[in-house]
Amino acid sequence: MFTTVRVDETAVVAPDGGTVRTIASGSFLSPEHSTSGAALLQAPDGTVTLRLADLRTSHGPALRVWLSDQPVEPRSGSQSRRRQVSHVGRSEPERDRTLCRPGP
Repeated sequence: MFTTVRVDETAVVAPDGGTVRTIASGSFLSPEHSTSGAALLQAPDGTVTLRLADLRTSHGPALRVWLSDQPVEPRSGSQSRRRQVSHVGRSEPERDRTLCRPGP
């Protein structure tokens, strides 16, 4: 069984018409499923917005996204050593994890 969900959302824009700058970015690492895309932290007006760009993942029962400030080892999500981790979202049931590691 395959499920395809396409999401087209309005891009983040600065309220004054200025530019939105990317303040951090990273890629995905999933020990359970093939996952690709980019996570971008953008600051249009002093606030921070998380944008997932071109996210693709194989079919599974759940998706959890965590942000980490440390490199992530390709092990199961529960065994990955990480500090300063932020859990930003999940679907049910809580079994699969996708970690976003810092970019270069």
